Amino acid sequence: MKDEEEEKDDEEDTEEEDQEGEEKTEEKEEMKDSEVDKEDLKIYYQNCNGLRTKYNQFKSNCDYRDYDLICLTETWLNGNIHIGDYFSSGDYKVFREDRYHYDDRKGGGVIIAVRQNKFIVERRTDLETDEVESIWIQVSMGTDCFPLLIGNLYLPPVNCNMPNRIVRNYCEFLVEKVDVSKYNVICIGDFNAPEPSARFNIIDDLFSDLNIRQQNSVRPSNPNYNLLDFAAANFPLSVKWEPGMVSPDEKHPSILVRFSKGIFQDKYSFLGNTETE
Repeated sequence: MKDEEEEKDDEEDTEEEDQEGEEKTEEKEEMKDSEVDKEDLKIYYQNCNGLRTKYNQFKSNCDYRDYDLICLTETWLNGNIHIGDYFSSGDYKVFREDRYHYDDRKGGGVIIAVRQNKFIVERRTDLETDEVESIWIQVSMGTDCFPLLIGNLYLPPVNCNMPNRIVRNYCEFLVEKVDVSKYNVICIGDFNAPEPSARFNIIDDLFSDLNIRQQNSVRPSNPNYNLLDFAAANFPLSVKWEPGMVSPDEKHPSILVRFSKGIFQDKYSFLGNTETE
């Protein structure tokens, strides 16, 4: 009887040890994930389908979400709206382009907001034109780091006075202006380029010429809708669905783009990494 009780106690001790071991393993995995999170940079992207009526929702989400960059398309803002009302004071440096600057049609508009005091940021207006709604910025973490170009674009559909001729001209302009041997590049936005289509072929050629790959596979939940929002880069991205900062348009799922901050040390190419000299 005593032997049976001792054996039972031993089994209970073994179960407790196994449970403790599993808990420690889970803690290590959580710690490992946390450490990875600290090393990743995070870009939130969403086609807002208008911010003007969604101020409270956006502001409350912006106050507690921790992104390094926020890229928005179809903001529908105009010169009467102060962008500081949407972003907490001092948290982000906001680069904004409203459609009204060069077009009397409503809608459109793009924003890139960059977390303050984390990067050295310069707007690259030399990569922007009056015909295409875009913002380009150059980001670095110091003079010894490799620069990152980030472009946020909104291309209206062909039937909304955005002929493919204009898109093609802008793509050719970018290819001439961007020396991909000197930058890591992210190109994100709503391209309204369903596959297959002539617009898709133009954008695909652009990505090929810039040696960047489209890496967003987060599709609308309705299978009848096409994938319209792209996230392309010449280095690996992790792209996943993210809850919207404003009520999402069903055709445009919001996404979280993550990548290693090691890109600021190396020039990445899908053909292999090349260390900067």
